[in-house]
Amino acid sequence: MSGLLKQQSVRGTGPRAGGDTALGTAVNDAVTARYAISQPAVLHVTQAFGAGVATAMAQYAASLPELKHEALVSARDEVVSSQIMDPFAQVTILENLGELSRRYRRLESTSEVIHCHSSWAGVAVRTAKRPSGARIVYSPHALAYSAKRWYEVRSWTRAMEWALRGRADAYGAVSSHEADQLKRLGIPGSKITIVRHFLPVPEQVEPRTPDAVVTVGRVCTQKNPAFFAEAAKRLAGTVGPDGRPLRFFWIGAGDEKYTRLLQESGVTVTGWMDRDALMRFIKERAVVLVHGAHYEAGAPLALLEAMSVGVPVVARRIPSVADITSIPLVEDARQAATAVQDLLATGGLDQLAEACRREVRERFSLAAQRSALAELYQLSTT
Repeated sequence: MSGLLKQQSVRGTGPRAGGDTALGTAVNDAVTARYAISQPAVLHVTQAFGAGVATAMAQYAASLPELKHEALVSARDEVVSSQIMDPFAQVTILENLGELSRRYRRLESTSEVIHCHSSWAGVAVRTAKRPSGARIVYSPHALAYSAKRWYEVRSWTRAMEWALRGRADAYGAVSSHEADQLKRLGIPGSKITIVRHFLPVPEQVEPRTPDAVVTVGRVCTQKNPAFFAEAAKRLAGTVGPDGRPLRFFWIGAGDEKYTRLLQESGVTVTGWMDRDALMRFIKERAVVLVHGAHYEAGAPLALLEAMSVGVPVVARRIPSVADITSIPLVEDARQAATAVQDLLATGGLDQLAEACRREVRERFSLAAQRSALAELYQLSTT
């Protein structure tokens, strides 16, 4: 369970945002704040404390260190590094959604803002009694019904989201696509703020000798393992930029059936890595990151992080990724394999890598995220 004890409280380092990470350095260069119990407080609540949701929560807390951030969470099985805890004054980790919901309902919160992240935490917070004077903020991080498969239990979650649409004061969308989804539920645009990820872009790309096609995420239906498995089979035997045959890695873990499919297609499933190990692996090994998910709320953090460090990306065309202009978008695994082969044959990897870095630098900045969060929370950050 994410390398952390269950039912524990962990104290972070507060406004020393992100420790010695690149994110922390960038935030601390931009903002100096002294930690005090009198700071306006934000309580973050999620049942999905792992992978992208945990990273986004830590980003939000680190981007506004003038505020006191605490978290009430139940963890998933991903590795959550201690650096994820750093921006929070305290993180209380519970065993499951039921316990999280019960603890939240008993909570005597004095936080000015309750920010719930992901669908089920959104239900727990919006159906509970509202703490006096608190502003309720909801960030879905991919609405559960986006799967659009009628035979899954998630198909009724659209009705649930519609029924609860008036129970939050503000909504944080991670992309224009997710903002449009919220508007179609009948939520006024005036209540919706797009909070894009923040990615620091290194000044220079470190020299590397990559040999792998990589993807990152939970091995599950949403992430479309069959797409990556098919692309790997089509690329088998392809020679990388340094003359070695390409290797194929899925960084993550999950469904055993899909894991077997990947392994039978020549893909190594690594299991979860903490963020430092993940980024080191991508920087050192990835010739290209191939993203083939069925749906996402917005541009996935793993995709943007790869772009920020100069790793080229090829992605399946889905609404939440389609507004990234620098990367090749494809319809299926055959086209993905062809795009990778074309980049290798034409020497286009370096040009694509620089275009990726430029887009992240221009569109996913700290200043933009701070401004969006200040609007979302309606708290003074000066």
